[in-house]
Amino acid sequence: MKRILLPENANALFLSCVPESATSAVAANEIIGSGKHITILVEEDLPKAEEWAEDVTGIMECLRPDLRVDFHTFDHPPESSNPDAFERTCDRIATLSSLLDLSKGKSADGVLVLIATTPDAILSPCPILEKRSQSELNLAPGARVDFEEFCSALGEKLGYSSEILCEEPGQFAVRGGLVDVYPVNGREPVRIDFFGDEVEEVRAFDPTSQRTTAKVSSVTISSSETSEFPEREGEFFRYLLNPALWIFREREQLVSRFPLCFHEPDRESHAKANFSLSWKKSLDDRFLGTSEIAAGSGIFESSPTDSPTIESLSDFRGPSTQSSLSLERLEDEKFMRTSFLHKLLLKQQADHEIIIAAGAESETKRILEIIADESSLSKLSPRFLPVGLREGFLCGPANNSFLSFLRKKPEKGLVVATSREILGRERSRRVTRSRKALAQRREVDQALDFSELVEGDYLVHHQHGICRFRALGKIEDEERREEAITAEFADGLLLHVPLQESHLLSRYVGLRKAKPK
Repeated sequence: MKRILLPENANALFLSCVPESATSAVAANEIIGSGKHITILVEEDLPKAEEWAEDVTGIMECLRPDLRVDFHTFDHPPESSNPDAFERTCDRIATLSSLLDLSKGKSADGVLVLIATTPDAILSPCPILEKRSQSELNLAPGARVDFEEFCSALGEKLGYSSEILCEEPGQFAVRGGLVDVYPVNGREPVRIDFFGDEVEEVRAFDPTSQRTTAKVSSVTISSSETSEFPEREGEFFRYLLNPALWIFREREQLVSRFPLCFHEPDRESHAKANFSLSWKKSLDDRFLGTSEIAAGSGIFESSPTDSPTIESLSDFRGPSTQSSLSLERLEDEKFMRTSFLHKLLLKQQADHEIIIAAGAESETKRILEIIADESSLSKLSPRFLPVGLREGFLCGPANNSFLSFLRKKPEKGLVVATSREILGRERSRRVTRSRKALAQRREVDQALDFSELVEGDYLVHHQHGICRFRALGKIEDEERREEAITAEFADGLLLHVPLQESHLLSRYVGLRKAKPK
């Protein structure tokens, strides 16, 4: 087998001697400078790629608040027995759908698609592009769509489940001229308001409160029947209809762990999809590789290289003394925090900009209090970055173009420290960006334990009012059998509430002992 290499005329650069702690800032700087609307971060496993992408997103939101980062994780296809199979499949569909929307100009201005992934996931079988495009419905206000055919297509063609409430991906609910749909390729459900056969308005809504939040200019509803589409290895690259920026971290480890992704067989008959498809597709893509040590450059052997003067801050904070006495531990911690800040002051006096990454306002406040309480730190004037990074780094004034968007004074060196390093605490994490909006039921479910109810207990249905509990059992219709709570209202009307909608019921709590009317 022969290792694949980037062509000499490819738009590529390899950076050696870049500590992992600096790769998020370097990546954010490269993304902003490249001007490309698609960035793909490639790591050896998905959790590391996702954490890296979260940090990149946080830094970019600080440096360029006008950009909106559309963050996705792209994993390999899950086994059907995996409990998270549907969620992971939805993430894959959402990623591919975002790439198509970008190519068709459906994404909002200033949107950047950021994908965290692994080599094997990129090359894993994906639905053939032409077949995938034929299995989507596109709607926008003003469009004329046959209402009955649309509702029928959601269930029969796209495989969505008709429910009383639309709360999860792959569900829809119809109430009069309103159709609630949670696209499997979306992050939140949408409410489509029809006037006859015309789409009057599309709004996103909260699956918990069921209240609309914001207007939506258009919506793409992808099929949930992914198993029916023909797939092909390496098909992902065909979805990249716009130039992309590829960033590989520790490229030699990637080649070692995923040899089939970065090698091609000697015989063409044994050929499998590999990463050469990315530059065979187009030479408009940009490739950046980073490594902490200068030992092999993987697919970048024919590409220009550079070694910026960037170091980690591992020596700034000494080891913990592990004192057994609380007072001694407190004094040790105070000394270490002050000592760390003194080292930052020395760097500031040595003509370095000082930035402290703190993901929570309380961390920023605490660091400022320490500086104010210590007279020897009075001249320390750091700039705060509201991002919860794990580790910091420093770089000299030379070769600093790789961090140009982070620094305000190019002629100076740069130190980026973190609140975790200064305060000795675990870093504050932001909410994972790739997660979908889901109905939150935990507090409601805990408020009503149906095992404790007896027939005749008074309940309140959040939509229909006061009722009495009658039974908990199974009900059947023509298509399925499911558990439901039977409630009786004042006029003798019985309502069967499916267990998945039990959050609509709560105990009746009156201010008097009289029976409710």
